[in-house]
Amino acid sequence: MKTASIILAVILFCVPVFAQNRNEFVIYTGGGFSALNYSVPMGETNYGFGALGGISYRLFFARAFGLGIGGEVAMYNSRYSLDRFAIAFPAIDIDGNSFEFRRALVDFEERQRALMLQVPVMFQLQFGSKHQYYLAFGAKGGMSLLARTFSNDVVIRNSGFYAEENFEYTQQADMGFGTKTTNGIERDLSFDQSAFASVETGIKFRLRDRRYLYLGVYFDYGLMNILSESSVPASATDVRNPSDFEGMSIFDLYAIEEVRPLAFGLKLGTSFGGGGFDKRERTPRERRVREPRERTPRERTRRNRRVKPVIEVEEPIEIVEIIEEEIIPEPKKEIVVVRAEKIANINNMIHFEEGSAVLSESAQRVLGEIVLTMRKYPDTRLEISGHSDIIGGVQVNIDLSAARARAAADYLTSMGISPRRLTVAAHGALRPIADNTTYEGQALNRRVEIRTRRGN
Repeated sequence: MKTASIILAVILFCVPVFAQNRNEFVIYTGGGFSALNYSVPMGETNYGFGALGGISYRLFFARAFGLGIGGEVAMYNSRYSLDRFAIAFPAIDIDGNSFEFRRALVDFEERQRALMLQVPVMFQLQFGSKHQYYLAFGAKGGMSLLARTFSNDVVIRNSGFYAEENFEYTQQADMGFGTKTTNGIERDLSFDQSAFASVETGIKFRLRDRRYLYLGVYFDYGLMNILSESSVPASATDVRNPSDFEGMSIFDLYAIEEVRPLAFGLKLGTSFGGGGFDKRERTPRERRVREPRERTPRERTRRNRRVKPVIEVEEPIEIVEIIEEEIIPEPKKEIVVVRAEKIANINNMIHFEEGSAVLSESAQRVLGEIVLTMRKYPDTRLEISGHSDIIGGVQVNIDLSAARARAAADYLTSMGISPRRLTVAAHGALRPIADNTTYEGQALNRRVEIRTRRGN
């Protein structure tokens, strides 16, 4: 109990730290079916309502893999019912006559309930971009906070059957015959520590920045017997002794020795934090921490000198790629043609998903309109420049922005536009148009700009 309390206190204290890209803090609840499984020779055992609620912390080592630990409280319910339990044994009345004493229990029902504190340790796998499928599996350790059993009033019917008379006597009270109702019981059960195998799967919906909604199903199975030895009677109830039925429980009637809990149902949770990241990525917060102070003019000069070959390239020598070069032969005759150029003024922009260079349907529609314009104005040349957000290293973003620009150029050439009318440039994250410290700003910066290129 003390260890579990310390774990919960540490998790609550560290909530502000958890709300980062690598860390995730989850508050959840769930419900469904549960049982305290035990074996009985007759009657029926049924599932009852089960519920759980708790908090957990998850550390993601990569975008698709993490490890979590937490604390939760779970409730287990089970029900046993027996329509009729009858026995018969030989007896002798006060006159020395032999007869068969018959005893029956009618409409017996008993419910067991347990409240347990559990500590889950779970591995989590997740796949997807905005909304993700997840699978969590692992183990849970638990201890009982409360365990009780409840039974209804028991109806006992005693009678005597005389074979010589072929008759059953039911009303002779002096011989113990008749109907009697005993009071139901409510008493504590003693459960030991428990261990569970646990699995959970579902969908993780992204709601907003660093906020997710978990919706899934769970299954917990007890791996060990939780019934304490102090709850196991030395022997089963002697059903021939009427006094033994006062305060009777099925744990007495059958001398039950093993109980294993299990539960399954739906689970709903909300999380705070990044919910997984790629090791090569740096969050905006991490970037601000690494540059906490303003640089001196001398430091800025040194920094600019180091990155000058990347940042201040005016002519696209290193990062500009011509899709296809065509060698135009020299004309054999000098022919001067004077004509008016047909050039359209094009200035468009398309956007991409995080880490992707795949054209969306809306981007293809924009490019389709550009194709129609370029067919109408054959002298129009385009500059296609790719850009990215700040997630990732400099070279990674240069390559990603180049792939996005090439994707747009390839679409235009596939629609019949000549490659020599296109110039492709890649700028990475060097030319943002929005704040890169927010998800909305990063989404705007993941773009390709398509503009009319003047001159040769």
